[in-house]
Amino acid sequence: MQFIGKHKTRLVKSLIIANMKKQTGFTLIELMIVLAVVGIVAGFGVPQISALLQTNRADAALNSLSAHLAYARSEAVKRSSNVSLAGLDTDNSTQWELGWVVFVDNNSNGILDLGEQQLRVVNALNIPDFTVTPVNANSVTYDSLGAMTVPNSFNLIEEDKSGTIKSDKTLAINNIGRVSITDHLKLKK
Repeated sequence: MQFIGKHKTRLVKSLIIANMKKQTGFTLIELMIVLAVVGIVAGFGVPQISALLQTNRADAALNSLSAHLAYARSEAVKRSSNVSLAGLDTDNSTQWELGWVVFVDNNSNGILDLGEQQLRVVNALNIPDFTVTPVNANSVTYDSLGAMTVPNSFNLIEEDKSGTIKSDKTLAINNIGRVSITDHLKLKK
């Protein structure tokens, strides 16, 4: 019995020593190959991710505008009065890229006048080379029934530094105040 115990102990010691002598880890060549492959894959992936982020920012701005139009419509019905959404004014020109304001429009002129209640103010979109252009009027006004006083639509265009159009969408509002979005670049494909 004692012989088997000593033999077993020697066997375990020899296995431990054999395992310690085994080489573990990666060689320098293996690491260099892995880094080269990762670099090549990243080189292809980073521009795609950048374009995806830019598209998502434009879509977020479009969704924000759409949500605030729905908010203005619901407030008009809730308050039984005219509620308008207008771009922020700078130097007597309305620039929707700087943001917009939702307000109770007592005189239905589409302009935030002194004494009219602001309901929400949305700050700048912070998307470079992105323009928001209203087609029919500089503001959108909903009456107490949630219908448009004047149907309107917005063209949202995003260009890169070379002038190539990256995003071309239209947000249209029909007579009853419903919003629809058309992506012109997807229609061309």
